[in-house]
Amino acid sequence: MKKEIEIRFEKVAYEKYHEIILAVETNKSSRSKPNHESILNSINQKLDKLKLNPYAGDLISRKHLSKRTINFYGTDQLFKTSLIVYWRLIYTLIGEEAKIIVFILEYVNHEIYNKRFGYKKR
Repeated sequence: MKKEIEIRFEKVAYEKYHEIILAVETNKSSRSKPNHESILNSINQKLDKLKLNPYAGDLISRKHLSKRTINFYGTDQLFKTSLIVYWRLIYTLIGEEAKIIVFILEYVNHEIYNKRFGYKKR
C-alpha cells in the first residue's frame, strides 16, 4: 500500500511563503536577487517533487546539528533541498499510518543556512 504524501508548512514558513505569493500577485518588485517570482517558482517546483518523493532532499548530517539547531526546529531529522541561487528549503518528515507529511520548516538563503548548520567559508 502506497502512503499518501501531504505537504504542510510551519506557521512562520507559511506566512513567508504567502507573502511571496502576494508580492508576485501584486507585481511588487524585489531589489534583491533572486526576485520573488523566481523564489516562488523554485519553491513550488520543489514542493511538487516532494509530493512525489518526500525523500528527494538530503538528510542533514547530525554533525551539523547543534543543540540550538535541534531546539530551534524541534527535531533532529532535518532534510534540505536546494532552491534557486543557493537558497535552501528545510523540512522534516512526519510518518503516520496512512500518510507521510512533508513538514516545511523554512527556506533560507545560503548565508543563514551556513550559520545555522555550522558550515564555514572556504
